[in-house]
Amino acid sequence: MNEEVEVYCPACKKKHKFVAEIQEFKCKGKHLVLLKDRLGWRLMEVVVVSDDEED
Repeated sequence: MNEEVEVYCPACKKKHKFVAEIQEFKCKGKHLVLLKDRLGWRLMEVVVVSDDEED
């Protein structure tokens, strides 16, 4: 019943297979999250923004 998805990785430029659920992932030292939006399942890089950088 677990659907598998294959998504393009912005870190290593290859495709990875995942179970279709929101999850965290690390590739080549980058922190990524598997998310589903209107475009489908995608890996997006997590970027921490400090209070100083917001302005």
